Amino acid sequence: MLPFFVYGTLLPDQPNYPLWEDAVERLTPATLSDATLFSMGHFPMMVECAGKQVQGVLVEISAESYPKILAKIDRLEGFMPHDPNGSLYQRRSARVQTADRQIVKAWTYFGDRVRTQGCLAIGGDWVRFSAEKRHDIDRWWQQQRRESALLF
Repeated sequence: MLPFFVYGTLLPDQPNYPLWEDAVERLTPATLSDATLFSMGHFPMMVECAGKQVQGVLVEISAESYPKILAKIDRLEGFMPHDPNGSLYQRRSARVQTADRQIVKAWTYFGDRVRTQGCLAIGGDWVRFSAEKRHDIDRWWQQQRRESALLF
């Protein structure tokens, strides 16, 4: 039961945080090295990139909720455990560093650099990047929830 390292819409005060908020036991600021973010419009995609860092949060989930939450977040991220190569994102374990310099192994979701071709590179901080677009992003996610059977 690894914690999750999140960097985008699953962060606190972001559009998808309510999907797992009730199961969250602990939030710890953290960074992931050798990665960067691209804007996919209303959400970021993280890809490997030497020398860069992504800001995020280490999220620990309650044990009783863990299997349900893992499946829910996999669906949100388009990760299919039975077909990882056909997935939008890959769920992989990675080592992240917490604010107090501890190294922790966590699940995180990586995209494919091919999918980010032509997309805006935004560095390592989705919250800062998306702040001015927040209203449009929230509205888009609300529309997605209404239209999709993916809604948890």
